[in-house]
Amino acid sequence: MQVFEKDFLIKLSRLLTVTISLYLLGDITRKLSILFELEFTRYTALFKGVSFLLLTVFFIRHYNEYLKSSKLRYIGVLTVILICIFIFNQLVFKTYVYENYNLLENFLYLIRYLSWPILLIVFYPLFVTNFLKNSLHFEFYTSFFFINCLIVVLGVLFEIKLFGTYNSRFGSMGIFNTSNQASFIFILYITYFYTCLKNYKSYFLILGIILISFLVGTKKIYLFSWLLFLYFIYEKRVYTKKTFYLILVSLLSLFYIFFDRIKELLFSVFDVIFSVFEKNGLITAIFSLRDQLLINSFDLNYRGWSFLNYFFGGPFFPNNSVELEWIDLYYFFGICGIPYFVNLFNLYLKDISFKKFKILFLFILTVSFFSGGFILEANTSLVFFIIICKIKLNLFNNSNNFEKL
Repeated sequence: MQVFEKDFLIKLSRLLTVTISLYLLGDITRKLSILFELEFTRYTALFKGVSFLLLTVFFIRHYNEYLKSSKLRYIGVLTVILICIFIFNQLVFKTYVYENYNLLENFLYLIRYLSWPILLIVFYPLFVTNFLKNSLHFEFYTSFFFINCLIVVLGVLFEIKLFGTYNSRFGSMGIFNTSNQASFIFILYITYFYTCLKNYKSYFLILGIILISFLVGTKKIYLFSWLLFLYFIYEKRVYTKKTFYLILVSLLSLFYIFFDRIKELLFSVFDVIFSVFEKNGLITAIFSLRDQLLINSFDLNYRGWSFLNYFFGGPFFPNNSVELEWIDLYYFFGICGIPYFVNLFNLYLKDISFKKFKILFLFILTVSFFSGGFILEANTSLVFFIIICKIKLNLFNNSNNFEKL
């Protein structure tokens, strides 16, 4: 176990409290500003910017403490290299000019990409030392999560536009700021509760969260739930039981009997998606036009990229973004960006012995590959950190209530 000064860990714990508060205040204040039709509404970005600045200053002031960890020294060097790659591809690879090229916008994307590294690096000492033994941070954010679950339900029942996920599509995300943020926070909590199953009552809790998450109305949640369902069938060997096939046949029969009504309901709820399907086909509807953006980006890069761009990325990211996580990451940092984030995730995952959690996290990365919005959302890094600390603490306490795969 790494040795850090106790006073340093106490300060870091307080900083985590401040960070959680700032993130929540940003989302809540933005909703209030929209409700009262204020001129300025970007409070989420403002509070995240303040948090990013606080974390950076804290890291600089306590630089010597972080040097005690060889793992942090390693990931720190990789982070510096990643930033140098960004500067390099912005200044050196500028071989021609896009009409909408914007260096400031590219820089803001860099800050968003660095939100994961800066948070996971700064708070890593709390994780590796199990300093958060009272789980207050987890309990606090989880309480907010369950309150937001209620708001999501109310948002759908009473069609409250303030909490809507989209302007013209079905969905409610509650207090959360974006559909990506809401989706992946729900997915992370489903992952946590499924990983930490205690008894059959836990299944009802997970099922309840999954059903509420469906009300958010994003395809990434539906995809993750489908992957989780298949994993559940495999893990619990449900496919060996006759009851499973009896239920499956019954559901398929009901679906066949009420097919017209189900079809009518789906068309009324997801009318925008079906409209895209009728005009552009199934693949485009599933990917929400991202496949078209991907094709256009290929053409754009073919005309403008040099050989080195394929290794270090390109300077015109806002024009290339296709909202497919790992492809966007490749466009921004080149091949170098992908192993960096793999190493960053591994910094935490290799200390977790729950194979179940690692498999479900792989599902999360799979979902992000087809949709995007996981790495670029600072809130997801915070929730990931809180949850993985809680899981590690459960393991540290040798809880007999948790089952391992």
